Amino acid sequence: MKTVILFSSIEHARFFHKMLNVCYCKDTCHQALLYSLGICKETRDHFREIYDFKTDFINLKCLRDGWQTSESSRVVRLAFNLYFCGVPSIDDVKSVLEEAELYTPDALFACVYAPYFWQAIKLRYPEYCDKEVSWWDTKNFLFVQKRARLKQ
Repeated sequence: MKTVILFSSIEHARFFHKMLNVCYCKDTCHQALLYSLGICKETRDHFREIYDFKTDFINLKCLRDGWQTSESSRVVRLAFNLYFCGVPSIDDVKSVLEEAELYTPDALFACVYAPYFWQAIKLRYPEYCDKEVSWWDTKNFLFVQKRARLKQ
């Protein structure tokens, strides 16, 4: 079965597939990183300033670059979070706390790219996206079980 992936635009889809073909490693960390960084035009245009394929290096300083918008910085933070499984390390405690606040769900997901952020999470953690879920149908007072799965 083929995976159905939600893209923000045709450019996003093209970027993801092109970068995935260039990437030496196609694990879920890299898929989520490449997918996330393709969501918006700014991160696609500045991809080489954010990530280096040869060294597998992510440039954390790009978050301070002048091209960043509030949305593109959210995209980059989510990409870093899914790739590193955490927040970047910072030297002083005050900066650590301020930076950590920018990685909270509220700080990341309160933007137009939220549906694509969910898709990035599904790419990063596919083993958790194919689970049985249960809920109460409050209209009919029925207990419902359904197979929740990322379409493949």
